[in-house]
Amino acid sequence: MPEVQALATATGEDVHADFLAQGTVPVMGEPRAPGTQRALCPVIVGRELELGILDQSWRSAGQMVVVQGAAGVGKSRLVREFTSQVRETGGLVLLGRCSPTGVDVPLRPLREAFLAADRRGLRPAQELRPFLPALGTIVPDWARPDDAAADRGTIVLAEGLLRLMAPWAVASRSATVLVIEDLHWADTETLQVVEYLADNLADQPVLVIATIRRGEGGAGVDLVDALSARRAVVPVQLGPLDRASSVAMLRECLGGGVLATTLFDKVVERSEGIPFFLEELLASALADPSAERVPESIAAALKARLASLSGTALQLVRYAAVFGRQFDWDVVVAALRCEPAQAVDALHQAVEAQLVDAGDGLHRFRHALTVEIIVGALLTEERQRISALLFATLVRLHPDLEGEICQVAAGLADRAGERAYAAQLWLKAAGRALGEGSLGSAEALALRARPESPTEADRLLLSTWALGGQPLRALEVGERLLASGQEAAVHADVLFDLVDAMIDAGRWDDVERHLASVTASPIPSHAARRAIGQSELALARKDTRAAMAFARAALAGAQSTGRADLTCRALWLIGRVERGLDTHAAQAAFQEAYEYANRHSLPTYRVRSLFELGTIEMFETLGSRRLEEARQEALAVGALSTAAMIDLHLAATYSVRGRTALTLAAAARCEEVSRRLSLSSLPMS
Repeated sequence: MPEVQALATATGEDVHADFLAQGTVPVMGEPRAPGTQRALCPVIVGRELELGILDQSWRSAGQMVVVQGAAGVGKSRLVREFTSQVRETGGLVLLGRCSPTGVDVPLRPLREAFLAADRRGLRPAQELRPFLPALGTIVPDWARPDDAAADRGTIVLAEGLLRLMAPWAVASRSATVLVIEDLHWADTETLQVVEYLADNLADQPVLVIATIRRGEGGAGVDLVDALSARRAVVPVQLGPLDRASSVAMLRECLGGGVLATTLFDKVVERSEGIPFFLEELLASALADPSAERVPESIAAALKARLASLSGTALQLVRYAAVFGRQFDWDVVVAALRCEPAQAVDALHQAVEAQLVDAGDGLHRFRHALTVEIIVGALLTEERQRISALLFATLVRLHPDLEGEICQVAAGLADRAGERAYAAQLWLKAAGRALGEGSLGSAEALALRARPESPTEADRLLLSTWALGGQPLRALEVGERLLASGQEAAVHADVLFDLVDAMIDAGRWDDVERHLASVTASPIPSHAARRAIGQSELALARKDTRAAMAFARAALAGAQSTGRADLTCRALWLIGRVERGLDTHAAQAAFQEAYEYANRHSLPTYRVRSLFELGTIEMFETLGSRRLEEARQEALAVGALSTAAMIDLHLAATYSVRGRTALTLAAAARCEEVSRRLSLSSLPMS
């Protein structure tokens, strides 16, 4: 196993987890002029289960299926795909659509469906003569001059339609499909017919499909709820696509050519699994890759819903949007200075307009794009005024500003013009994120604070980049801090962070130089940090005896000062030395570090410990389960160099097992990140 044995001397560094930046991804073919590109998906993606339900219902016949979901989720597309399959087999499909402008037009969708049938030459059979007066109300050609006194009621019409479609099914040798789109906008008479059909379809060669938009109010929604309660319909609930299906749909939309990976990922994330949004965002990105705006096609649909709100409801959603996608109801209402009854009524309106979800004590906009549109429509002065009111109210109601509230308060303070205050709150949130092992969040928050508080932000960035395995960035900020003349204790902390960063980079001369620069320190944990650096240096120079001595000294010092993070690092060093001597002793050390990290809520250290345990599994059995699990966790917490080193170990494991494609993929991921971040894993990858 030469590839695996070659890793025996490799140190377990922490490496950048942004492996998605593979350069480009497959995309749409011929370029078009800006503003003219379309990116409609040529196939349906991620709806195999729902298509199967429709197909089974058609073959069984004698029932009504209701396809329901949010606007843009793909209800019509699903039904269109299914009915295309029905037509390809020779089946008959009748289609009518309700309209928001047609609620006062009786039987509009039924007229549309059966007028189209009449144009195709389909007529009522002779035995339906008693029903012709009623049928003539939707297709004038079927009416007779002497029908003036006949019963034209909706029940007679519904029965006539049922008897009308049955012979057509026999002729086509498959169940007739009647589709009624957008039932939430249906008129009263249409709903009466639909209810009759739902209750009387049993044993008939007919399938009725209705689509309905969830979140809308009205008689159509009430009818579907009533039919569902008595199990008279088959419900098909469409939710957003998961990420894998969204990615697959985007690739299908694109075809040939290339699209930058960062842009590809942004379209997937902003769409949040809504197929219509995905297509429209992609079209906008193809037209102007630098644009961040919401496509007008999406904005128009959301603005129409905003226009339906009362003045109070519109103000409530504006305040809520400035607060954020998930908003604090008490803070928003208090800042709005609205009567409780008015506020609840306004919330009902926002929910019915499908702008907001409210339940289980949480209040959240249904889509991030809604927030972008609402906030984007505000004048700068409006945003600043609302932000100031919300910030003052938030501080009054939550004076401690703990947890996620701290970041929300920072954003509001910044938009209100209180940038120095915002920076201090971002630094507080960054410190909390770093302590929790959320390295990506810690970096982003510290960078936000840096323009107002450069030195404090640089301290957090140095610790974050050293822990996250970005040695060049850590070196740059560390040298900047050293040049700024810090007090002795801070100066020593900076040097130790630089030691950690240089260990990741495999720059052992720099490790030795920085260790030598640390003067005697009264801080107890500094002795443990020095011993860890000395142990790493000795291990790199193959002096296992010295490495073990320094590691045990580091462990004793870390445990005496209560530093859980340093305890884990000392245990890793002990395990790595033991790995070449006694596998069971090595495994015990890594397992102890894993349990220690779990007990003290140190996710980054838990990942590294799991990686070390996976390395032992790799040596003993060529198993990759623990390594693959560790890689996923490393990506999740932003343990950058660890993820790259795991990929290197996986590449070796896959190679020995003869898995060539997996080997190349893992090695390429490691090589790309190692090159970008100047990691010591580059030559071997």
